[in-house]
Amino acid sequence: MQASQTPECPPGLGCDFIPAAYALTDPDDPTSYGNYNPAHRPDDGQQIRYLVIHDTESDYAGALAAFQDPREQATAHYLVRAGDGHVTQLVHTSDIAWHAGNKTVNMHSVGIEHEGFALPTDRPTWYSEQLYQSSAALVRYLADRFGVPLDRQHVIGHDDVPGPTQDAIADMHWDPGTFWDWAHYFDLLHAPLDAGSDTPPRPGDTVTIAPPFDTANEPPVSGVSARPENFVYLRTRPAPDAPLINSATTRADDWSDKASTGARYVVADQQGDWTAIWYDGQRCWFANPNGRAAHTDRRTGAAGPTTVLAPHPGAATIPVYGRAYPEAAAYTPYPAIKPLPVVALRATVPAGQAYLAVAATPEQADYFYDQNINGDAPDDRTLVVGHDTYYPIRFNHRLAFLKATDVQATTQ
Repeated sequence: MQASQTPECPPGLGCDFIPAAYALTDPDDPTSYGNYNPAHRPDDGQQIRYLVIHDTESDYAGALAAFQDPREQATAHYLVRAGDGHVTQLVHTSDIAWHAGNKTVNMHSVGIEHEGFALPTDRPTWYSEQLYQSSAALVRYLADRFGVPLDRQHVIGHDDVPGPTQDAIADMHWDPGTFWDWAHYFDLLHAPLDAGSDTPPRPGDTVTIAPPFDTANEPPVSGVSARPENFVYLRTRPAPDAPLINSATTRADDWSDKASTGARYVVADQQGDWTAIWYDGQRCWFANPNGRAAHTDRRTGAAGPTTVLAPHPGAATIPVYGRAYPEAAAYTPYPAIKPLPVVALRATVPAGQAYLAVAATPEQADYFYDQNINGDAPDDRTLVVGHDTYYPIRFNHRLAFLKATDVQATTQ
C-alpha cells in the first residue's frame, strides 16, 4: 500500500513520509493485519470531521519503530518531533489510521502524534515551542483542506475521544494530558479561543472553559509539584471543600472530574462565584470568580450559533452512545457483513438537562467494513450507511453521541 510517499503538508513545513506498517501478523490469516485501513476519504463518503492530538509516551524513534510494527495494531497519520518540530507522515489522510481507540472517530479523523509525555515527573513541562508551532501549521493546513472547524469541538485530544462501549471506557487514553497548553495552541492556529464575556452566566447560557495557563491556575495534580494546568475541577456543590464529582481523584489520568480549556457546556446554575454546568448527566460546579475560569458565550459573535440538545419532550431519560453505528437494516444489501450491535453506554441524559451539539445537524450513522489485507473478502471495504442519525455532543470530558430521534434541538 502507500503508493505515493509524498507527504501531505503545508508549504514550508519540513516533512517526510515514512510508511506505517501495512502487513500481516499471521501469514496464514488474511484478517490479521495492521496498522490502518486503505480507504478513499473523503471521496468515499467518510468525511473528515476531527483532528486528534496525541502524545507518544516515548521518544520519536521509539514511536516511529512502533508504528512500523503491525503487531502494535496502532498508528497515527502524522508524528511531530519535539526537538525541531520535524513532521513525519505515516499514513495517507485518505486512509483510516488506527489511533483513537474508537472506530467512529477513526473513520472521521486525522490523528497527529507528538513526541512527549503527558505527565513527566522530572520537569515542569515537556512540549516544546517548536512542536507546538509545527503541529499548528499542520492542523491549519488539514482544517482548511477538509473543512474542519478550528475549535475545541473538532480539534480534540485523545482524551476527548469517547469509549465506544461501556467496557472500553476504562482503557481510553488521556493524552496529551493536563498541561498541553490549548489556549496557546489555538493562538498558533490563528483561531484564539473566544474571550466571550466575564458577565456571570445564566442557566441556559453556554460557557467556554478558559482558565489562565499560568500560576493563577495550578490545581493540585497527584505526583507532581504545582504548575499551570489546562482544566478546572468539578465538584458536587458550590464550595471549595465539596467532593469532586464521580468520587474522583486528583490523578492526572482521572479525567472524570475535569473540564478542559476550550470545551463548551450548557450552564445549569450560577451561585455567587460558582458556575454549574450539565456534565456527565449531572449538575457539576466549578469556581468561576469574575469569569476567570469560564467565559460566557453571550456577547455578539461569541462562539457563533449554538445548537443545544435536550431530551425529547415526554422522555424521562435518553441513552448516550459511544459510537454512531448503523441500524441492522442498513446491512441488508451486504450479506457478508454481520451487523454491529447498537448498544448505548450506561450513562443517560435526564429530562431537564441540556448539552452542546458539536455539529449543527445530525450525522448519518456509518461503519466501514474492512476484512482482509487485500480487500478481497466478500463485501470487503464497504461503507455501510444507516438511516439513523446522531448528534455528537460534549457530554463530559469526552465527546459522545445522541440519536437525533431522542432529542429536541434548539439553536441559540
